[in-house]
Amino acid sequence: ISAGPLAMGSIVPVKVLGSMELIDEGETDHKIIVIRSDDPHFRSINTVRDLDKYYPHTVERLVDWLKNYKTSDGKPQNSLTSD
Repeated sequence: ISAGPLAMGSIVPVKVLGSMELIDEGETDHKIIVIRSDDPHFRSINTVRDLDKYYPHTVERLVDWLKNYKTSDGKPQNSLTSD
């Protein structure tokens, strides 16, 4: 998570905030959620729950993307184990 994009293949320092367990085509797929160390709120954001305090609706948009990103390929919607 951060305010700006990265080039494909970039390697940058991050802090792990947590994970989300996605059910993708019947298999569990762990998605690790991180924040880049150059983010202006890096020191204040320590968990996934902290994200919305500084970046409103980020978790909601992330969950929506994880559930739907393969539907454009004609695949079914994914679900989270927390659903």
